[in-house]
Amino acid sequence: MITIAIILIVTLLTMAHFHLKCSVMTAFSTFMASIFGSIIAFTYYEMLADLFISRGYGIGAPAGCFVLAFVLGFAAVRALADLLVGANIDFGNVTKISVNLILGAVTGLILSGHLLVAMGMLPVSGSWLYNRFPPGAPISLNNPNRPILNPDGLVCGLFGLFSRGSLSSGNSFDVLCADFVNRNHLNRYGVPSEVGTICSKKALSVPKGTQKPVRTMEIKDVGTVTVVRAIISAKDVPDGGARDEKGVVFTMSQVRVIAKPREKADNLRGTGEAFPPIGILDKGKLQQKNLSDTIPYSNQDFRKDSRTVWVDFVFKIPPAQQAVLLEFKQNALTPLPPSVPSTEEIEAALNSAEGT
Repeated sequence: MITIAIILIVTLLTMAHFHLKCSVMTAFSTFMASIFGSIIAFTYYEMLADLFISRGYGIGAPAGCFVLAFVLGFAAVRALADLLVGANIDFGNVTKISVNLILGAVTGLILSGHLLVAMGMLPVSGSWLYNRFPPGAPISLNNPNRPILNPDGLVCGLFGLFSRGSLSSGNSFDVLCADFVNRNHLNRYGVPSEVGTICSKKALSVPKGTQKPVRTMEIKDVGTVTVVRAIISAKDVPDGGARDEKGVVFTMSQVRVIAKPREKADNLRGTGEAFPPIGILDKGKLQQKNLSDTIPYSNQDFRKDSRTVWVDFVFKIPPAQQAVLLEFKQNALTPLPPSVPSTEEIEAALNSAEGT
């Protein structure tokens, strides 16, 4: 109910403001300011949030920085538009009413969408809050609790179009942050169990050099799977790790790989698809896990030389796709090399490097 109330209140108030206070040109410039504010928010919020996380002020930093970047971008573009756009051009009363109401409705959805995106990043969860995957209930990836009109999905989809279109670069939002809204809600699923939602962006890596961290193998009754050897730093978050008071603790829903079609997997442009893990490989045997399961690692589980945890995550990825990124919690990701078929030599080399 709170989600519907937010969408309706924000949208109706925006429409009322456009109808009562804005000319056609002012309404259009305000609408464009919301678009530019959105681009600025999605582009720079992680950079701003990392400034706080790296200094030990990480709780709520992504959500707060997202809202701050949007508001500042929106205000700056809106102020500039007032200087450049003639606000008193008369288009007639009928045109003014119809255009302002349409632009007001769309802008209201954009504003409420960004508010819902920020709510999805907050490290809080409860039955009264907006939860696509309510805490305590089984996680159904195919049936998230989307709000009416899906405004948060709308704004993420809009920025995704920009990031692989007119604002495209070597890194597409739809690859780096595939299924962004659901990712945020999956990430905070374990908050009632005191599972942290953030870590350092340096907390995640995979074995380098001659090691082969991404392997495919056949598992009985499961089929072909992709196994990724992840290295999670057990340092404190401000020092570049993922450790909190309890150690390195996460839910399976906080881990995922991003895959692309194999013929397009040599870059991070275009679109990607997110895949959650189906379990953990322990001593060559698959331990199947639910996404709601909590995985704890305490001090005795850490490697003494490097203060890290090595975990083999198992994913079920279609043969036509290749994993390109491994992501952990809210803000850690690492690129993945192409997968190779597993052999005894590859597994022995990885285990030798791990020291097991």
